[in-house]
Amino acid sequence: MLVPRALLASLIAFVVAMVVAGITMFVIRGGGRDAESGMGPCTPGSTSPFSCIPHLKAEDLVAALKKRGFKCFEPGGSRGCKLEIGETEFHVGVEIAEGGISGLSASLWIRADEEPTEGGIALLRWVAGVPFAHDRESADEVDAWLVKQIAEQKTVQVTIAGYEYRLERKPGLTDRKSVGLSIQENWG
Repeated sequence: MLVPRALLASLIAFVVAMVVAGITMFVIRGGGRDAESGMGPCTPGSTSPFSCIPHLKAEDLVAALKKRGFKCFEPGGSRGCKLEIGETEFHVGVEIAEGGISGLSASLWIRADEEPTEGGIALLRWVAGVPFAHDRESADEVDAWLVKQIAEQKTVQVTIAGYEYRLERKPGLTDRKSVGLSIQENWG
């Protein structure tokens, strides 16, 4: 049975909204950082060379994604999580160091002849805001930057509050394309 494209788009928007709402509650209850500090030690008092998003544990984030329907796997020192709805794929990557989050990425894979849906953009916006769960000003700055770049269909990089953000549009090898976002520490 073929599902009409409008119905499928509505379903995708609904599921992503539910995922984002649920994960946002996880972040609000468990995360946050000081706007000026950027990444910090992965564990309190650590002398490790790794830096992580303060107060957030990788496994807590992965558990929240799984609870919302993402299937996750463990390729080395990271976790990859994927959710498929129709022909749309949502990917979230969590780089892990000492149990903390040392980097995040998200990508939205869609048909080459389509543009990202509101639901897909909502996932990218949520991932972009993870480091700023208790810093509304920085979260708003990241959100405004991301929405503008997506609308302008740009591949671009910027540093906001100690984090390096990169937004990329990539053509796929077949009839697919992606919009991807990565967040890392700004090394300087």
